[in-house]
Amino acid sequence: MADHSAQVSRRAVIRGAFGLTVLGAGAVLAGCGAAEKLGVTTEFKTTGSYGVSELQRIAYGSDESTQYGMLAVPVQDNGEPVSEAVPVVVMIHGGSWEDASDMSYMTDIGTDLVSYGVAVWSIAYRGTIHPDQRDRGPARAGWPAAGHDVAAGVDFVPRLAEHSPVELDGQRVVLLGHSAGGHLATWATSRSQLEEGQVGADPTVKPIGCVSMAGVYDLDSAFREDANDRVGNLMGGTPDEEPERYEEASPQELLPIGIPVIACQGGEDELIPAH
Repeated sequence: MADHSAQVSRRAVIRGAFGLTVLGAGAVLAGCGAAEKLGVTTEFKTTGSYGVSELQRIAYGSDESTQYGMLAVPVQDNGEPVSEAVPVVVMIHGGSWEDASDMSYMTDIGTDLVSYGVAVWSIAYRGTIHPDQRDRGPARAGWPAAGHDVAAGVDFVPRLAEHSPVELDGQRVVLLGHSAGGHLATWATSRSQLEEGQVGADPTVKPIGCVSMAGVYDLDSAFREDANDRVGNLMGGTPDEEPERYEEASPQELLPIGIPVIACQGGEDELIPAH
């Protein structure tokens, strides 16, 4: 929900001061159901004990240019696959839900997580075209397309076994997102609360936890505070014009979900205030 220069600054904070090892060992894994539930060490180290496989680009939908993810899995020092089944972190990037954004700025976080012994499935999704950039192509509302894509990307986790040299534990899935991705990760964690016919209802994969960094949870309030109309662009209108969309897409409207959610928020973040 910010201009791109401000986004770069916030991304630098995530890479550096926020602490990749804190994300990898503490906030993501131990916080979402306890370390013993995930079977991953949370000892504080500069980096984890595992190597990282070469990234695989895998399509989860029919449009391979937008409906795809990047899979990385932990390997032994000699490059051989680890022998035990590993948890899966589904990572969702931010960028104001815009088509121009991508997952590249979260690569370091994903690499750090894999070094602690988890697989990372980082998914792309169809975003919006900002009104100032519509000479790039036709306007496209991000919702319901973004919701359909994120739901499909999460539900694709069982099929990752067809591509992974390492056994993946589909019962230990955690969602992780930043900014717009924090909204989408929290929403995807809440999908069991959706009613039949709503976007994302009847999930195949049910995560055991979620970590949201600077996420948006109440789209109605966010719309009214968003001077750049990022939320309105995502939803294709105002809360009065599209009340059903706002209701199904706002994590706050789906409470309680019965799944641990860690909401990480900077106290001085002016773009997405901590309230």
